[in-house]
Parts: sequence; structure tokens; C-alpha cells
Amino acid sequence: MIRDLKIKGNDIHQEGSINYNKDRKDGVIVMENKKYVTHDELRISQLETQNKLDKIDSKIDNLSDKIPMIIENAMLKEREYQRNQQKENRRFFWGTIIIGGIGAVAGVVSIIISLL
Repeated sequence: MIRDLKIKGNDIHQEGSINYNKDRKDGVIVMENKKYVTHDELRISQLETQNKLDKIDSKIDNLSDKIPMIIENAMLKEREYQRNQQKENRRFFWGTIIIGGIGAVAGVVSIIISLL
């Protein structure tokens, strides 16, 4: 599908965006546009892509093995957080009761002293 070729010396140029040059050593026409690749370049690219996909796949497989451990760790952290919250609630409750009791005792003592 090469159309509108212009021949200048040993070089062949196509009108448009793709340039073909005749290699000076071997006389082979070489494409200079990276929109097109050779079968070898395509195969190398496919192998590189497949290797990357295999690495990602193995990472996903390893992650699926780690998911139960991740969930268990999250649950343990949540339990520890809940325990700490319960401790704080108990401290608040007993602190309020003690301070209220001291205040009530002080009030009763002041009433008793004022009556004497």
C-alpha cells in the first residue's frame, strides 16, 4: 500500500507521514516511523508485557494468601482499640462517682458544721 513514492538518489520517500530509506550498506528499505514495528519487535514487546503481567499475577496470588492475615491483624487492632475505650469509660465513670461522692460528703459535712 505504498503510494506516491518519490525517488531521490538512493533514498525512497513516501508522501505523508511514513518515511522509508534505503539502507546504504545492505540496500534494504528501512522504516523510520515508530507507528509500525517488525515481527521481532512485536514479539519482544509481547514477551515483555507477558512478563510484567506474570509479575502482577504473582503479586495478586501472594496478596490473596496474605488477606486472612491482614484481616486478622485489623481485627486484633480493633479489639485493642475497644479495650482501651472500655478502660477510658471505666476511668471516667469511677472518677465521676468518686468526685461526686467527695462533693456530697463535703456538702453533708458543711451542713453538719453549719448546724452546730
